[in-house]
Amino acid sequence: MRQRAAVFLISLMRVVAGFWTDRPNIKRLVKYYCLVLLR
Repeated sequence: MRQRAAVFLISLMRVVAGFWTDRPNIKRLVKYYCLVLLR
């Protein structure tokens, strides 16, 4: 459970970082995030 929370936070940070740097990759990040949430 703790490991999953850590991975969740890391993915969130990656999404934020990606939002700042790579605008075209937002769709891919959102799709990946949705997949993680649906698991």
